[in-house]
Amino acid sequence: MPTTRTHTWDGLPRATEPPYGCLVLVYRRAPDLEILLLHRANQGEEGDWAWTPPSGCRAPGEAIEDCAARELAEEAGLALPVRLVDVDDHGWYTGTAEAAADVEVRLVDPEHDRYRWSELATVRALVRPDFVLANVERALATLRF
Repeated sequence: MPTTRTHTWDGLPRATEPPYGCLVLVYRRAPDLEILLLHRANQGEEGDWAWTPPSGCRAPGEAIEDCAARELAEEAGLALPVRLVDVDDHGWYTGTAEAAADVEVRLVDPEHDRYRWSELATVRALVRPDFVLANVERALATLRF
């Protein structure tokens, strides 16, 4: 499905052919499973896109693996190995990355104003729209404990 958007929210060029970008489900065992969610600064408290895992658009010509690593670094200050697990019907990849229980998250860009580590019930209540939550669920299904 081609996209008509050629630039990201901050004016950078984005790929106009799939894969369009990547969502990275960052998780830790602290001691129970927790998922990293970022809050978009311009979305208020609730609703679509307010809370999501790190994610973002692929730059033109950028490998999807590089996109995933870049988004983790830009949005959460993390350098973690990402395992790509799935691509959705919209042309977005989903990946997973395990973080240490004491990992330091640093909000790097102005797109996000806070973060939280959340247990699954909270993730399922906060992440919207539904197709983003479906990507989260697909990624969760690949985790082995």
